[in-house]
Amino acid sequence: MRNINNAELAFWPLMKAVSTKLAKNPNSYACFLGLFWALVASRWHFRMPSIIEGSILIMSKAGSGVAMFSMGLFMALQGKIIACGAALTIYAMILRFVVGPATMALGCVVLGLRGNVLRIAIIQAALPQAVTSFVYAQEYGLHADVLGTAFDGKNFMKRYRGKRIMYIGDSLSLNNFESLLCLLHAALPKSKFMQQINKHSVSVTFEDYGVEVILFHSNYLVDIEVVPNVGRVLKLNSIKSGEIWKQADVLIFNTWLWYLRADSKQQWDFVENNGTISKDMNRIEAFRIGLNTWAKWVERDINTKKTKVFYQGASATHYHGSEWGKPEVKNCFNETSPVRGSTYPSALPIPVNIVKQVLKNMSKPIVNLLDITKLTQLRKDGHPSIYNGNHGLDCTHWCIGGVPDTWNNILYASLFPTSPKHSI
Repeated sequence: MRNINNAELAFWPLMKAVSTKLAKNPNSYACFLGLFWALVASRWHFRMPSIIEGSILIMSKAGSGVAMFSMGLFMALQGKIIACGAALTIYAMILRFVVGPATMALGCVVLGLRGNVLRIAIIQAALPQAVTSFVYAQEYGLHADVLGTAFDGKNFMKRYRGKRIMYIGDSLSLNNFESLLCLLHAALPKSKFMQQINKHSVSVTFEDYGVEVILFHSNYLVDIEVVPNVGRVLKLNSIKSGEIWKQADVLIFNTWLWYLRADSKQQWDFVENNGTISKDMNRIEAFRIGLNTWAKWVERDINTKKTKVFYQGASATHYHGSEWGKPEVKNCFNETSPVRGSTYPSALPIPVNIVKQVLKNMSKPIVNLLDITKLTQLRKDGHPSIYNGNHGLDCTHWCIGGVPDTWNNILYASLFPTSPKHSI
């Protein structure tokens, strides 16, 4: 009886000491504060100020590094590799690597979690957070911030059941439209679908889910109209197709290539800006004006409670090897590997800064930029080249299983964020 009482006396002082230390530890309060903020932000769609979000991210990354260092230091200071004895070690490993993951898996299944979220939850139950990030980063080349955001076609279909996703733009929008269709079909190869082709659009509806993916062809986003006694006029201040666009639940816009087209490839005879019709004008300035017209239309006409808006971002071309440090190379033909490293010798494409400035000048941050321009620069090997079916050299568009798939993976991560950092 005396031994039992001694054990009880030893237990409660220990619990008191642990509780006192937890009460003094700021991390305890930070945990509850984070949980409270997550619940509030999820319920009322609040967004954390970017300066606070950035500070937390820095502390999080520093914390992971310190955790790894502390684990190594603690292990190195032990007198034996198995300091607590074989029996306790086996018991602890069973709890850590069997009971813990099994309990986590059971809880996830009860809550209805599936796919990548379930897998990552099980792994995180078995490994410390810092180790989990390290394993994923090394094994799969993933940054810890994008864990669990790999494209899941079944999840996409379920969560966007009965909704419309529309790509609006030129042939680069066609690239991404085809990529999304391939990703969805690969996930659900037996799903029935129906295709419909209209004057300005192509749509594919996955009938089992009612998900409609649409490509609306609009090279400039703004209007081209035939004016009597004048001809085809590019109207930089007019968007009449918007009534069709805003019926969609997700809009992904893109334009640029056709603003530079001239001669027989040009789709207009005159250009109109603020009521003045001219034979031509500076094409970069025309792009800027047209994009500002589009931005104003988005602010004025889009119901952001219903519709999410994205801009596809600028895409690099590869017709001059000097741009990637190989002046003897004339184009992308026979290029079979990306540019090594993460830097590109040449400057960013012309539209990049214009797009970012137009989005920055909007009164509300309601357009999400799918910005992978730097990645497209590095992928000199990703073009169809001479294998495009058109009997010419194409170093502008992309093979589907490359840059377009990456674009759509980022779209997926933005639509279904795993953390408030990616929330839109």
